[in-house]
Amino acid sequence: MRHTTVADVMTRDVVSVDVDTPFHHIVQLLTQHGISGVPVLDARHQCIGMVTEADLLARQSRLGGPITGTVWAVLWKKTFARKSEALTAAQLMTAPVITVMSDARVSAAAAILARHDLRCAPVIDPEGAMVGIVGRRDVLAVYLRPDEELAELIQDDVVHRALWLPPTAVSVEVHAGVVTLRGAVEAAMIGLIGSLVAAVDGVVEVRNRLIADTARALMHAGVHSIGAGESVAAAAHRMRADNVGTLLVVDTTGTVTGIVTDRDLVLRCVADGFDAQRTPVEAFATHAVVTAQADQHVDDVVATMRGHRLRRVPILAHGRPVGIVTEADIARRLPRAATGALVKHRYSTRPADRSHR
Repeated sequence: MRHTTVADVMTRDVVSVDVDTPFHHIVQLLTQHGISGVPVLDARHQCIGMVTEADLLARQSRLGGPITGTVWAVLWKKTFARKSEALTAAQLMTAPVITVMSDARVSAAAAILARHDLRCAPVIDPEGAMVGIVGRRDVLAVYLRPDEELAELIQDDVVHRALWLPPTAVSVEVHAGVVTLRGAVEAAMIGLIGSLVAAVDGVVEVRNRLIADTARALMHAGVHSIGAGESVAAAAHRMRADNVGTLLVVDTTGTVTGIVTDRDLVLRCVADGFDAQRTPVEAFATHAVVTAQADQHVDDVVATMRGHRLRRVPILAHGRPVGIVTEADIARRLPRAATGALVKHRYSTRPADRSHR
């Protein structure tokens, strides 16, 4: 995975001075180029120090020094005496100088500037020769990358090249540098993918919405059920109380025997004049219930829903219902392509089996 290096963002055309450059000329260079400091180079083009505005101010401080003979005058002399008498870059410069390697990551350069409270730092190559200068604005430039470009970079460098995952496994959405990841992967990879994405230059924050690639991770836990012998009216009350449109019908052992929807109750019971108080709900339930197992792969669950054109499928563990996967779960947690393919397939032809639709 390639990272942006200091060489990618540094300024190569650097204003510099040699050790014998006089004070007055340094001031002219800073003013002319609108910069706050210049590196000092030796005969081998190696950076041996920096002359900044602060160094130049120290030179001029003698003009505003304290009254001679006071304690403050003694302290001032110890602090400023050397630079107040300096005339050349060699005498004015701050040394040793903090430098940054040209092949260092931009994040490393940012850490060096922050740690030493520097506005800029000379950049050197492996041989020690100065090849540029990097400043705060340079290291922040990686955050100006367009969202579309950043998303493409993450898909290519992290998802495909680093992890060898198919492009459809993980969806990457970027807004103002904030990356949202969705998809189903092996549980052990969820944290790894998030860490790798966070390390990509230009990423402000990672919102990791990845889930393990099993039905248990995709489903919303807890199921709404009703006993097979309970009335239609009881089922309607349960739906209203739980704010759901579907109930699993279970026998006395808790085994799923059917599924009933609010549509079943209205069209097959109320519309046909059955007594909702006396008629058992199992009379209007769909008994050919399509289910999935909690340890099934997410792709298999989606394929089951596509194959039967279902909006939802109950999830079982050891023969007992433990949750349910709906189109909404897929839309929230899987890549958009999975939702689009599911909905398109379900409505592409007239379904032959309209159980728990």
